[in-house]
Amino acid sequence: MGRVRERALRVLLYYIPNMNARTDRVYELAWTTAQLGEALHATALRAKLLPQPLDVPHAPSELADADAETLNRWMMLAADTLGIEAEPMSVAPADLIQVAQDAAPALLRLPPRGAEPNARYVALLKRGARPRVLAPDLREYALDANLIAEALGQNGNAEWMMFAEDLLEAAQVPNARRAHARWNIAAQHVAQKPFQCGWILRLSPGTNLLQHFSRNGLWRILGELAAAQTLQLVLLVATWWFIGFITFSNAVNAAWLQAWALVLFTTVPVQLWMSNAQSQFAAQLGLIFRQRLLYGTLQLKPDEIRTQGIGQFMERVLMAENIESLAVGGGLLALLALFQLATALGVLTQGAGGGVHALVLFAFIVVMIAIQFNYYRKKRAWVRNYRATTNSLVERLIGHRTRLAQQDPREWHTDEDAELDRYINLTTRFDRSFVPVGPLPWLWLVVGLAGLLPPFLFGTITLTSLAIALGGILLAYNAFTTIVGGVSTLVNSVIASEQVIPLFDAAARYAPISPTVLAQSWRDEKPIATRAEPVLCARNLTFRYRANGRAVLREIDLDIFAGDRLLLEGPSGGGKTTLAAVLAGLRVPEMGLVMLRGFDQQNVESQVTPRRVAMAPQFHENYIFNATFGFNLLLGRRWPATDQDFADATEICGELGLDELLSRMPLGMHQIVGESGWQLSHGERSRVYITRVLLQNADLVILDESFGALDPENLRDALQTTLKRAPTLLVIAHP
Repeated sequence: MGRVRERALRVLLYYIPNMNARTDRVYELAWTTAQLGEALHATALRAKLLPQPLDVPHAPSELADADAETLNRWMMLAADTLGIEAEPMSVAPADLIQVAQDAAPALLRLPPRGAEPNARYVALLKRGARPRVLAPDLREYALDANLIAEALGQNGNAEWMMFAEDLLEAAQVPNARRAHARWNIAAQHVAQKPFQCGWILRLSPGTNLLQHFSRNGLWRILGELAAAQTLQLVLLVATWWFIGFITFSNAVNAAWLQAWALVLFTTVPVQLWMSNAQSQFAAQLGLIFRQRLLYGTLQLKPDEIRTQGIGQFMERVLMAENIESLAVGGGLLALLALFQLATALGVLTQGAGGGVHALVLFAFIVVMIAIQFNYYRKKRAWVRNYRATTNSLVERLIGHRTRLAQQDPREWHTDEDAELDRYINLTTRFDRSFVPVGPLPWLWLVVGLAGLLPPFLFGTITLTSLAIALGGILLAYNAFTTIVGGVSTLVNSVIASEQVIPLFDAAARYAPISPTVLAQSWRDEKPIATRAEPVLCARNLTFRYRANGRAVLREIDLDIFAGDRLLLEGPSGGGKTTLAAVLAGLRVPEMGLVMLRGFDQQNVESQVTPRRVAMAPQFHENYIFNATFGFNLLLGRRWPATDQDFADATEICGELGLDELLSRMPLGMHQIVGESGWQLSHGERSRVYITRVLLQNADLVILDESFGALDPENLRDALQTTLKRAPTLLVIAHP
């Protein structure tokens, strides 16, 4: 156990008798449950997560008696109305001091104490050993992180101390040794027993990028970069001025040499400053970039990726790495190099060649852009062919066993030779286009020095103007060298953006929910027991896969009541799966409306639909992740899972006949399964998919051909379990 964790445990365990008095100040500055919506809004606004005040979420009175899961649901939905995220935190008591120091902005839940039956909430604003908290009077106060940690963990720790005391009393341990033993027993239990202590507040990855820049301080870092770059250029010009003056002047003395040395050595801390700013900018921008990519990936609709294969998915991941290298490397260096070129233009106008010399540099910049644009065109054509070739290769590797069994060996390489010829031709053109890029800096050096010939020939040059011109030439040379060094990264990143932009656009689809949805959907109500109101009501549903295509669904009306057991049969291609996807919210109808317990499905899709309608897609659209068996079962409920979640999963596995499988696994629920783990049979996978959907406790369960791979005995068990556990059931099957 580390020193910090040990110190935290000693603070939490030894000072319990006097903890109420010590933590009074923390409770005085905390918000009540009735003020939770105001605390969320005020904290987000003060932490600059909100650009302006919004409607304050109203905390209902029932929230005071709600369990942790219901409280989490309300908090996450309330945060969603503000356009931010509230992520629950589960930590061990030994880490509470670190949470108090580093979690801001956050809302931390203080347990009830004394005569007050309800919890209170501390609004953390700023980090540190004495973090700043926002009180209900909207003033900021500094509190000791140790006191906040004590207040957060007091109740549970007291219980463990009493448990340890009772255990030692029963074991008749001498009083002289009891204090040390009591602490060790309680510490072992406390350190390993995490509990939920609040929520971290942060911007949604789908929020406008400018807000992320402001929140993460990127504008400040960019300002530092601009200042450091400007100062570095000023020092560089001053250095060359001193060189020219010292070289060609007869009035050189020790003071001038010392001034030149001072300017020269000043560039070292400036360069370190700029390097540090670049590292900070790269780290923050890379974090925003990765979060937005992941969020955008999860926002993609099924139809947007339906036509893509595994090779295309893998290629998109690789391209994402390239675009990030632009964001944190090549792109930033290119911007700095362009800044240097602009400075070089200004310097050359003051040099020996004057405006003509600057015009030569401008013409050279135009030539450089033309050469690099040609390189970009050739590289883009090559990359597109490379993508197609890679996708084809991956598909052939995956389907190799099928080709061995089914395809005539004489036809294995019919198309591959033509693909290789195209690839070689495009590679040759691409390589040739890069040849003029490399010599660009040296070519400019020759052209720039040649630009000094007219002033020499006409005798208009002076020593000072010559030094300034040489400084401008070398400054442009350094900029060209930087651009040429990063041109490959820059071009790769621009091409890769074709794959990444759709993910960024998908992330922008995020839209906060309305306060009305929050007020009506935060409770996790049990399925209704009356048939007075349908669980699901569909009216005039019409769906087409493309705008002018045939209508797969046309003007469908459907009511599903609690307790219904529906069987949907029909031939392949008849629209059964499409209807199920529309009812489950996986597809948006062209016309019509789907109501879930009186809510419009499209208005509450991301928050309510997963709890109201749970669907097990067809076998080829379902997946076993390379993770633990328990994760694959509880994917639709929550993760990390509670002990009750594992107990429910084990019970359903027993009813479906998966208990034998669990007994064979050395680690049981924690056994890694999937492509590189424990391999599941076709029938075992089908039962995992059924278990997964039943564990979601949804009002309506939809099973799309989920029983087709089961033998008669397992089919009987699966049907009995599904009929018993699904409140309302819709089964899709072939006649």
